[in-house]
Amino acid sequence: MKLNEQIMIFFLDCLSRFACRLNAHRRVVLAQKIGGFAYRNIPTRKYLALKNIDRAFPNKSDQWKTQILKKSYSFFMEQFLFFFGFPKSYVQTNIQVENKNLIDNALKQKKGVLYITGHFGFWECNIAWLGKQNYPLTGVAQKQKNKGGHQFFKKKREWSGIKHIFRKDSLQKMNKVLDDGGVLGLISDQDAKKRGVFVRFFNILSSTPKGAARFYQHKGSIPIFGVCSKEGHNQFLIKLKDIPKESWIDTETFTQAYTQLLENEIRIHPEQYFWWHNRWKTPPPGK
Repeated sequence: MKLNEQIMIFFLDCLSRFACRLNAHRRVVLAQKIGGFAYRNIPTRKYLALKNIDRAFPNKSDQWKTQILKKSYSFFMEQFLFFFGFPKSYVQTNIQVENKNLIDNALKQKKGVLYITGHFGFWECNIAWLGKQNYPLTGVAQKQKNKGGHQFFKKKREWSGIKHIFRKDSLQKMNKVLDDGGVLGLISDQDAKKRGVFVRFFNILSSTPKGAARFYQHKGSIPIFGVCSKEGHNQFLIKLKDIPKESWIDTETFTQAYTQLLENEIRIHPEQYFWWHNRWKTPPPGK
C-alpha cells in the first residue's frame, strides 16, 4: 500500500475511534455544528443542491428551500458520524421495521431478491440492519480510488455480515447472488447518462439506471423497495414496500414504479435526501 493510502486509512481509523465515543445526543449536536459550518463555508455543490430542491419543490418558498438544505447538511453529517461509529452507534439505535414479512416471504421463493433503494435517509443503517438480521445481502457499490479508503469503507460495512460487489465487477457475480437465492442491493437513483431509462422523478424526466429492471426480467427475482428514515431522536424506521406487479411489464414502467416510491418518501422527509448529486444532468432525448 502506498504512503498516501496508509495515511488515508490511519486518518479514517482515527475518525472512527472518535465517532465510536459519541452517544446519540453528542452525535446530533456535533453534526449540527459541522453541518452549519459546511453550509456557510464549503460551497462545493451547495448551489447544485439548492437548485435540485428548487426543481423538486417549485411551489415552496425560497426560505423553505434554504432551510431544507441547511437541515440536509446536518442530517448527512449525522449519518457520516453514525457510520464511522459502527458497530457501537448501531447497537445504540432503536429501529422499527414495517413489512418485514415481505423480504422473509420473498427469500422463501428461492428466486433471489432485488433490494432497491436510493440515497435517502440513513441508508447505512438500512444496510447494517439487513446484515445483522442475517439476510444474505450483497450490495453493489462504487469502489474507492484510494486503496486505504476502499479497505476502510469495505470493512466498516461488512462488520454486519453483508458482502460487496463493485460496479466494474462482472455481471456473473451479481447473477450468482440471485441464483443462490441471496439479496442483491441496488442504489438506483443517480443519473445514468444516455444509458438510462427516462422516468419522471418529481415530474421531471430523469435518466435512471436500468439495472434493477434488467435483473428482474432476466432472473425473475423478487423486487422489494426499502428505505430507512429518521423519525425522532435515535429512532429509525425501515419501510419495506412491494413494487406493484402491474408495473413489472417493461423496463420503463418498472423503473417508474420504484422511483415513485422513493419520491413519496422524499416528500415526507425532504431534508433526508442527498440533494448534492447531479440528478438531472442528462436531458431527455430531443431536449
